[in-house]
Amino acid sequence: RGEPAAVLMGRWLLGGFSAGSLRQVGMVANITLFYDALLDVHAGPWVVSDAELRCVGGAVIRACEWGELDVQRSTIAGVGREDHSRAASGVMAMDFANVRILA
Repeated sequence: RGEPAAVLMGRWLLGGFSAGSLRQVGMVANITLFYDALLDVHAGPWVVSDAELRCVGGAVIRACEWGELDVQRSTIAGVGREDHSRAASGVMAMDFANVRILA
C-alpha cells in the first residue's frame, strides 16, 4: 500500500473465457465513439477494486454477452466537469451480463 498506483492508458477488452482481478490501478482513455468503453467485459468473473476508472466520450464500463464484473471501492467517472471531459455513460450492461457496484 503506500506505493503509487499503476495508470493504464487506453481501452481494455476482457474477452471470452477470461477472468481475474484488477486492484489499485488507474485506468483512463479518450473514447471517440459513445458506444465504445474504457473497460469492455465479455466474460468473467472479474473484480475491480480500489481503482479509478475514467474516460472521455464513451462508457466507462460496458458489459455484454456473459460478462460478470464486481466493482468495489472504485471511482467510475469522466475526467472533468466540463462537457468535453465527461463520459457518455458510467455503466452499460446488456445481453446476459451482470455488473455489481459495491461499497
